[in-house]
Amino acid sequence: MAAQKTRFTLAEAAFLANQLLSVLSPACSRAIIAGSIRRRRPDPGDIELLVIPKPAEHIVQADLLGNPLTLPQDAPLDKLLKRLIASGVLAKRRNVAGRFIGYGALNKFLIHLPTRIPVNLFATTEAKWGMALV
Repeated sequence: MAAQKTRFTLAEAAFLANQLLSVLSPACSRAIIAGSIRRRRPDPGDIELLVIPKPAEHIVQADLLGNPLTLPQDAPLDKLLKRLIASGVLAKRRNVAGRFIGYGALNKFLIHLPTRIPVNLFATTEAKWGMALV
């Protein structure tokens, strides 16, 4: 028998989704609440956010010979998520076997530690925004 998925009230999930959206939005060129909260389901099982992350910046330094060396930096959203994970607000999600699941360039499956509400962060591009929101 499969374990029953924990559900949350729309009010508590929407409240947290809006808080997360306000924290993550400065690192994104576009961000919106999606999924069951957007559809106003009375008992969502998670928070889904769709974002277009701002691009990573590069810094230019001189190498040992004085030649310009371009060093890629983490994208602003990745930097922000690392800080939220390090501070104990969010954590990477694990499956029942304890292995991390889905933390890649486009999809990041997290959990909000204080409430235990799963948070699914989906990244897309402007060209794919409409399709991703559907």
